Formats: sequence, structure tokens, C-alpha cells
Amino acid sequence: MMRVLQRLRSRVVAARQRGSAPAKWYDCPRPDPEVGYAIHPLDLAINKVHARAGRDEARDNLDVLHLDRHPLSLGVLCWAAVGQDPGYSPLGLVEQLARQGRVRTDDFADLDLTVPIDLTGWKTQWLTALGQARSLVQRLPLS
Repeated sequence: MMRVLQRLRSRVVAARQRGSAPAKWYDCPRPDPEVGYAIHPLDLAINKVHARAGRDEARDNLDVLHLDRHPLSLGVLCWAAVGQDPGYSPLGLVEQLARQGRVRTDDFADLDLTVPIDLTGWKTQWLTALGQARSLVQRLPLS
């Protein structure tokens, strides 16, 4: 697993070193039969973690919690994401995510959800994901 993580992180750092603008840090888009071209799903996941760190939107809360289970854990995504934004450390990014997350039922009213949100269950899952992310990024190397 460490090799996979190192490759993911090195790809992010290499893109940044090439001088790519922050909004275009990712590698070339991949052909997609439905939409033409799309960025890699892991790139999209890392972008969503950064979006969640910068804003407190209900959709971001749901997306990041989903990403914690599919495709990689929140800790791995935070660890890889600092290659995109050198202003963060992995733990700093986790802590930024933890500072936000105040959610009310009304926050989800504008989303077209098929199942109502159980806020108590959501909060429990969110706190568990944050705790696991903290633990993981403290064990992984900084570079």
C-alpha cells in the first residue's frame, strides 16, 4: 500500500513542480465515453477534499464522507492532497476539515436526496473518519 500512496503523492508533487496552475495541477484528462474527457477519479476526490476544507457546503460533507469509503480513506486523500497545496500539512488539512462540519437538517433541503439524512449517524461517521484520518497521517511520512 505504501508504494501506491507514494506514487499518488509523487504524481501530485510532480504536476505542481511542472508549474501547473493550481486549478490545472492534474495530469492530462482521460477520454471518457459519456462526457468526452474527464479528470482521473482520484484527482476528483482530492479536489473535493480541498473544496470541503475551504467551504462548508452540505453536498461537500456528503461527498467527502462517501469518498472516505470509496475509493480511498480520508486520511489517504489528505496525505496525497498536500502535494497539490504545499501550504497544508496532512494533519493540518485534517484539522481544517474538523473545524468545519456544523450541519443542520435544513442544509440538506436543497439537495435532491433519495433518502433523508440521519444527522446523528452522519456526525458519528464523520467523527470516526476524522479520527482515523488523524491517526493515519501521523503514521505516514511527510514526503
